[in-house]
Amino acid sequence: MKKNLLLPLTNKLSDMLSPVAKTTVLIAICGLCLPEQAAAQSTPAFVWWPLKRTEQDSASQRSANVTASPGSFGSMVLSDGVTAMSTAYAPYSSRYGQAFAPAANGLWTAPTGPGGTIARQYYKQFSITAAAGSTVRVDSLLLWTAVYNSANGRLGISYSTNAFTASSEIKEVTGGKGPSGALAPVSPATSATGGFDSPIVINNQSGGPAQNYRFALNGSTGVTLTSGQTLTVRLYYAVGTNTAGRYALLKDVILKSQQTVLGTRIAKAKELLNVYPNPAQDLLKIAHPAAKPGSTITLYAANGIKVTSRVPATNTVSTDLGLNSLANGIYLVEYFDGQQRITSKIVKR
Repeated sequence: MKKNLLLPLTNKLSDMLSPVAKTTVLIAICGLCLPEQAAAQSTPAFVWWPLKRTEQDSASQRSANVTASPGSFGSMVLSDGVTAMSTAYAPYSSRYGQAFAPAANGLWTAPTGPGGTIARQYYKQFSITAAAGSTVRVDSLLLWTAVYNSANGRLGISYSTNAFTASSEIKEVTGGKGPSGALAPVSPATSATGGFDSPIVINNQSGGPAQNYRFALNGSTGVTLTSGQTLTVRLYYAVGTNTAGRYALLKDVILKSQQTVLGTRIAKAKELLNVYPNPAQDLLKIAHPAAKPGSTITLYAANGIKVTSRVPATNTVSTDLGLNSLANGIYLVEYFDGQQRITSKIVKR
């Protein structure tokens, strides 16, 4: 990455990356706890595993310059769907994604599992490989995760470019953000990066909020994969509750690059637009500066095509946008008042 060609920060869009198959238009998802990165000699990558029906990634959203392997387990199995909350915590569900544990009945203590301390043999794994002739960069891991019915969930994340065959080549994520901002360290630590050696506490999902996490791979530098090289990421889980029916929940795992490409349209996005809820279903609320006459709010699809736009009422600071007619996927929302341009990515489900 030493030969990166840096562009001025004012020529960068800092919000969204989602390639559509067979297109070169990519949108970078930003605001991930990493400094903005400029376009480089390596190309961006994007792979998304929904984990709501199968282990497969979304082929329609995958970058053309990478291939992806199905998710896999190390000493973990899917929920049996009958021990506890069989409907809500089935092996797969749209709401919670995968439900899994060291034992199908959701028991984590020895001899079936690691108890409350993560161990190298208990993990969920994801891999991507740079396509022939491609050099790609990956710098961010996004995911939704929680634990059912326990406040003692733990998570640590490592990655490797040699399939974890050499311990000296195993790396740890270098920080990130959780649902409330800072990552929650395991006591007695006062801070955590989210790596195997510095794990975090993940929340109890029983009635809890959205559990979205964002992690950095190798700080702001990221990982560069040359043709045929594979990046493997392992998520190590532990639950310190000696009762069956506890499951790790995981969905919407994304490996991506923060590098920015949006056709020939490079926006000057100095801050993030506040949008909620995100992910959204039917209605999106957009908080923006007091609208000037002629201000616009525009929604772009992942391929950079404008989907819809509207003019916010003058002097208002919030605008609603209906999403009912949109297909599920990743979009870019942009507020522009003739002087400042503020953007944010959203996920429509």
